[in-house]
Amino acid sequence: MPKTVVGFFDTYDEAQGAYDELVRRRFEPSQITLITNRQTYRGCDAVGESPTSEPTAATVGAATGAIVGGSAGLITSLIPGVGPVLAIGPLLATLFGAGMGAVAGGIIGTLVDVGVPEEDARLYQEGVCRGGSLLILRANTAAMAQRAASVMNEFGAEDIKRRGAQWQTEMKSETTPQPLVQDAGRKID
Repeated sequence: MPKTVVGFFDTYDEAQGAYDELVRRRFEPSQITLITNRQTYRGCDAVGESPTSEPTAATVGAATGAIVGGSAGLITSLIPGVGPVLAIGPLLATLFGAGMGAVAGGIIGTLVDVGVPEEDARLYQEGVCRGGSLLILRANTAAMAQRAASVMNEFGAEDIKRRGAQWQTEMKSETTPQPLVQDAGRKID
């Protein structure tokens, strides 16, 4: 029975590093899906392979939305509730539907379809909304899943439940009213 391993990374570079290492360790690219926030993506240009802050018009294929160069095959789309994303891998059909760019199940639906609990899927989607990247690997065995998880951890995969708790704490502190500042016994408004 296939196992799904999902890694959340704060940056595209960490996710790309884990992807490259998985391929180097003989995982098939056809097993790996990478989803990243389009607005925080750090890609390579088609000519010199040097990092750029944003794919330029010259690197984005007008017909397909595919990014060329260092991240060949990344497809760009707008996912409601998430925003613009770039993705590559076998889950694209589930993520975007039959026509690339037309959102079908979105991130939550895609992850739930491959066995991720809905609560975790919502956290992963939140992570992409906040600028992170997901690496999803479908392993054929538990041993392969464990090896993939180890690689993702080596490259900085975050514990999504811990990160979700951190986001909750941040949101609460942003909405908690701050006490008035005291100066020599007088309230300052």
